[in-house]
Amino acid sequence: MIKEKIIKEVLTTALTTGADFAEIFIENKDANMLQAEGGIISSANSSNTKGAGIRLFKGKERVYGYSNNLETEKLLKLASDLASSFKGKSLNKKVELNDLEKLSHHKIKIHPKDVSIEQKAKYIKDAHYYAKSVDECISQTRVALMDDAQDIVVANSNGKYVTDTRVRTRILINSIASKDGQSQTVSEGPGGQVFYELF
Repeated sequence: MIKEKIIKEVLTTALTTGADFAEIFIENKDANMLQAEGGIISSANSSNTKGAGIRLFKGKERVYGYSNNLETEKLLKLASDLASSFKGKSLNKKVELNDLEKLSHHKIKIHPKDVSIEQKAKYIKDAHYYAKSVDECISQTRVALMDDAQDIVVANSNGKYVTDTRVRTRILINSIASKDGQSQTVSEGPGGQVFYELF
C-alpha cells in the first residue's frame, strides 16, 4: 500500500519533537453486501475504505490522528502536525524497520474476491428456500450476505513492521412466521472472522 521508505520517513518525522514512540496503522478494506426479500435480490452494495492512523507517545501523553489520503505529503503533514503537540527537541532518531513480517493467524481458504456475485446470490437463495422449508407458516424471509477483506500494515519506531489480511463473512437470515393473524420473527446470523468456507 505504502512503500517502506515512505513509512520510515513518516515515523521519523513524527519523532521530531522528542516523542518516545511513534506508530502507523495503514488499512485498505473492501466490503460487500447483498440483500434479498423473499429470495429475490433487492440491493447490492460495495465500498472501499483506505487510510492511515498515526499515534505518538511522549511519557504519559498520547496523540492520535487519521487520514483517508495516503499521499506522501499528506501523511508527512499529519505526522508533523501530531509532533507539534509536543514541545521538545528531536532525539535525532532515524527510524529503521525490521524485515516485513507477514502474519498468518487466519489462513485464507476462500477469499471473498474469488467468489462471484452469482455464487453469493445462490447462497442467499439457498438460505431463503431452507428457511421456507422449515414450516409452512414461514410467510417471508429477508437475507443479507456481508463480507469484508481488510489488508493492514503496522509499523513503529522500534522497528516493528508487519502485514496481515483480515476477512469477515456473515449471513443474516430473518424469517417471519404468520398464523391466525399473528406474526413472529426469528433471526440467525452465523459468521465472524471466517472465509467463504463458512458455506
